[in-house]
Amino acid sequence: MSASKKGRFKDYQPLVIALVALLLAFLCSNYVFMLFRIVGQSMEPTLSENNWVVVSRLAYQRTSPHMGDLITFRKDDVTDEVLVKRVIGCPYDVIEIKQGELIINGRVVTASFASLPQELSMEAITIPTGSYFVLGDNHQVSNDSSVWDNPFVSEDDLIGKVSLLIYPTFEVLN
Repeated sequence: MSASKKGRFKDYQPLVIALVALLLAFLCSNYVFMLFRIVGQSMEPTLSENNWVVVSRLAYQRTSPHMGDLITFRKDDVTDEVLVKRVIGCPYDVIEIKQGELIINGRVVTASFASLPQELSMEAITIPTGSYFVLGDNHQVSNDSSVWDNPFVSEDDLIGKVSLLIYPTFEVLN
């Protein structure tokens, strides 16, 4: 390469580096992870309004969500916003709520996130293939599967798994 051609490349080197960085940022944010700001109080005390989290878009490429996972998803029949909730039931699970007791497959769940208001009850339902039942941790204000006409989140609507809380503190989740 001649000296004049090398000189021309040096003139464009910062632009090339910036374009490559933008391309990598775009690919990572669309296919690997995304940063997400929590809106609302439905996930308190686990996640508070204006917390920033990292969502792994690859988490469910080879596996499925499990009970207790925090997930992001779309629920177009409820809102046009991305939602964050906790997976409570997976395909074929039977979910029931009796006077605030969460019952999955005939067993009462005693985990802290299953502490529901005593007045909350729901008839037993079986989760269909490819769907999930989700609840917010703050059941007093959460818009979730316990109140939706269609209580199921389709696996096609999943965005990813909430993996890290990065602001205001740093914490590995799940």
